[in-house]
Amino acid sequence: MWLSETLDRTLIENPKLKINDVRQRALRKWITHVLISTTRKVRTMAADIVDGSFKEQYKRIYDYAHLKST
Repeated sequence: MWLSETLDRTLIENPKLKINDVRQRALRKWITHVLISTTRKVRTMAADIVDGSFKEQYKRIYDYAHLKST
């Protein structure tokens, strides 16, 4: 969803962004009403994108530790 892609930067800056804040931002910026259920989905999608990069890096810890021990 395009809204989740636009929220990526916002969630990086403020990971505790509330659902109502997202709705208000969409209303101010794009003059559109977003349902609460849609907002929850969008926030979850954006958080997965942001956290996904951390999860991928965390998977590599074993590789980094293994390289240092040899």
